Amino acid sequence: MGIFKIIQRPAWNSPPPLANFPSHLFTMNTRLQQALSFLAEAPEDAFSLYAVAYEYLQAGELSQARAYFERLRDLHPTYVGLYYHLGRVLQQQGEIDQAEATFRVGLQVARAQRDAHAGRELQAALDALLGLDYEDEV
Repeated sequence: MGIFKIIQRPAWNSPPPLANFPSHLFTMNTRLQQALSFLAEAPEDAFSLYAVAYEYLQAGELSQARAYFERLRDLHPTYVGLYYHLGRVLQQQGEIDQAEATFRVGLQVARAQRDAHAGRELQAALDALLGLDYEDEV
């Protein structure tokens, strides 16, 4: 080795190995990038808009999630799955009246499509928003 030595950095000074990073950060970023690339190919595709909005929601980016859910609602108002999530985003942003209206429109869409599952979820979200959460009283 001569005068050149391999100097090992102490463990406390080393960058953490990738194995110690939360894997969901890489996965989420990958899913978001993939959804954005699909959306770039078909900017009005309902599923791609939903996927981008949902990934932003999962990342805690409420403003971005809201923008994509609203775009999806404007382009595909019968896409029943958006109403629950958009309502929850509005609720988290303190826009209670808009959240209530969103849940109610979603209920109408679910009923028109005879989607009982979506209807139950939307009704439960609306009841909780209005303080009508009956499970708490049992």
